[in-house]
Amino acid sequence: MFSSFNSKLITQNSTLLSGGLYIHVPFCRKKCPYCDFLSIPYSKEAEAKYLKRLLGELKEKKRLVAKRPFNLKTLYVGGGTPSVLSLESITKIVEAVKEAFFRDRPPVEATIECNPESSSLKSFKKFKELGFSRLSIGVQDLTQRGLDALDRPHGVIEAKNAIELAKEAGFEDISIDLIFGWPTQSKEELLTTLDLVATLKAVTHISYYELTIEENTKFYELESLGRLEVLNQDTLWEFTEIIEDTLKKLGFTQYEISNFAKPGHEARHNTGYWKNLPYIGLGPSAVSYLPPRRWMNVRDLNLYLDPGFGEIPIEWEESLENEESFRETLVIGLRMVEGVSIKGLEMRYGINPFDYYGQTLNELMEDNFLGLENDHLFLTKKGRRVANGVLSKLV
Repeated sequence: MFSSFNSKLITQNSTLLSGGLYIHVPFCRKKCPYCDFLSIPYSKEAEAKYLKRLLGELKEKKRLVAKRPFNLKTLYVGGGTPSVLSLESITKIVEAVKEAFFRDRPPVEATIECNPESSSLKSFKKFKELGFSRLSIGVQDLTQRGLDALDRPHGVIEAKNAIELAKEAGFEDISIDLIFGWPTQSKEELLTTLDLVATLKAVTHISYYELTIEENTKFYELESLGRLEVLNQDTLWEFTEIIEDTLKKLGFTQYEISNFAKPGHEARHNTGYWKNLPYIGLGPSAVSYLPPRRWMNVRDLNLYLDPGFGEIPIEWEESLENEESFRETLVIGLRMVEGVSIKGLEMRYGINPFDYYGQTLNELMEDNFLGLENDHLFLTKKGRRVANGVLSKLV
């Protein structure tokens, strides 16, 4: 649907990363116990209502974007599990997106998320035909005990097969999500997953997240009752070291706290978030950011689907002052290994971080939590280990 585009010609710092479009698909086969994203069990009836409402919202957002001096350059369809939708529905969404936002040129990167249990060669070939250049596959772990602990609806073989099918369908940008620190995970089980990762030659990007216990999840409920055995911080740090060292040996470069890529395969859409660039979100619970305004679509799917509301109801909205946006850009940007440009912050906000934070910033550098090189302020390896604590001092 989108014409072919060589995304490898676009650098991470290109102005083509000036805006991103995110579409939230709120359906899953089942709810995972660690997930706090909005998702409900899939049904054909709910899919039909969602599609109708989403296409209406697309028209709303098209009018909104037309009033602003920025262009959308990346597309990300996430969830939930977008691959549970029918290929007919996905085709209609892509056709509408192209008509609304990408008539003149295709996105520099178009990603769609999928899970192994809802993957097939037919669907992957269709995604490729529609113009998706990148697949993000929710693998999460490559041991059966890990998949059972995370209550995933697929097995190890299904996960490996999904990656091979993506390669067979012609995808050159294949990302997988993995989780470490799941309840009672052993070092040997972590190494088993990493050994299998080494065999997945088609994978070009890995998002490797430490398990976090979020409110309103099954894991949160179990932890509150003392029925969830979580790993201690020393073990998590050891696992982090193993992951970073192993992926480096496999040719992956760490470019963000939780993200690793083969050269030229960094996630351009997500990089836009870390650079605090504008984005538009479609679907229930999706967030949009057109500076200085940021807002979130209503989370309640029934309210989102209710045509009686006319325009999509808003869950919350805020207007960021210049200093607020400056602090946010600095804090989010420090998640990237390259850090943030001092001159870039001054040009964008008229604020020098050393003048703004004063002794706080100097102390973080003296304690080796932050470093400065070639105009870029960045978290050191020591700082990344306690990133939340360091960044909380700069909020």
